[in-house]
Amino acid sequence: MEEALVARVPRDLKAAPGTVIVSVEPADQNAVTAIRALTQARLNRALAEQAERDAARAAVRLLASQGWDAEDIGTVLRLPTARVENVLAPAEV
Repeated sequence: MEEALVARVPRDLKAAPGTVIVSVEPADQNAVTAIRALTQARLNRALAEQAERDAARAAVRLLASQGWDAEDIGTVLRLPTARVENVLAPAEV
């Protein structure tokens, strides 16, 4: 049903593609609450994973600026040496 609505609503509204969002929820409020809780947990996990990546990059750069080599940085941060070297590699433009 959701797929049919996603196709039909923009057509009926004569809306440009990508300008209308269609969302379908169950009538049961407990089901809605459970679905939203799972969606929020997934979002929280994604944000936490990004924060971890950002913190790892910052730690790698800090330790490297203090003279640590890639192998020692990888050991203390529990990262593969290749990942450390990737963080330290000059950015391609």
